[in-house]
Amino acid sequence: RSNTLSFLLSAAPRISRMQQQHVPYIPKMSATNNEESLQDISTMRLREIQTELRDVWNVSSADCFDKESLTKRLRDARAGLVQGSAPAPSPTGDKTDENETAARESDDSSASNSSTSTSGEKTKKAFNREEMDAELSNMRVSALREMLGARNIRWANMIEKRDLVVALLDAMEASAGFSVSGALTPGEVADLTGEQLASELSGDADTPLLLDVYAVWCGPCQMMAPHLAAAAAELGAKCRVAKIDSDKYGVWASKLRVGGLPTVIAFDGNGNEVNRQEGALMKDGLVKIVSDYL
Repeated sequence: RSNTLSFLLSAAPRISRMQQQHVPYIPKMSATNNEESLQDISTMRLREIQTELRDVWNVSSADCFDKESLTKRLRDARAGLVQGSAPAPSPTGDKTDENETAARESDDSSASNSSTSTSGEKTKKAFNREEMDAELSNMRVSALREMLGARNIRWANMIEKRDLVVALLDAMEASAGFSVSGALTPGEVADLTGEQLASELSGDADTPLLLDVYAVWCGPCQMMAPHLAAAAAELGAKCRVAKIDSDKYGVWASKLRVGGLPTVIAFDGNGNEVNRQEGALMKDGLVKIVSDYL
């Protein structure tokens, strides 16, 4: 009995350690397996980000006031770093994934130079002032000023945030019938984002698009800027004129096969490339690029 008691006493610590080490494995719920079916965040609109946060991840976005904070919140939600980010069952099932995939394919096709057309007729969306008002009101003042600046609208005398929002709404409503994204105004040059360019090349436009792919550090690009503005003023409502920063949106520079800066590309109303020219051009040269497609 003495030997048995000694054995049990000596074995007790080992049993205790084994019990402490034997913790059942509980797999952590993750959205990793679903990420492939989710839309690329960089291509999503503010409302799409808010909808996914609410409907898919059960995460609030009430404290996010610009796209940067919304994007970070969605990335954290997809990574499982935000409370309540467990995937909720989608009421539409696989159909949602199909719609998101179709949306991505649509963006890719509009950014490419192929002439492949999408099935079905496209209809222009009427400008929803109330919806856009709510979206702009949730943005930071700095973002609103940047958008106004891109439209060549002076905001220095606009003290209240509401003044900035109203000025943007008026400009966007005025150009709604001219620009697919609402970012372009007749007679002016707009500095586009990648998302806005995708919209402009979606094939819904009645006018051609003259696009300048540039870089801030590019001397010839800066030299051509006033000539591009003069060309936009001359073309007026007959042609959309825009530019895009190749450093900020390098993916687009690759998709458009830009080999030198500046590169000026003309697209028809269906989003197909019809002409291009590398190197700085004067106003008349810029107008000539699209003159056959007006």
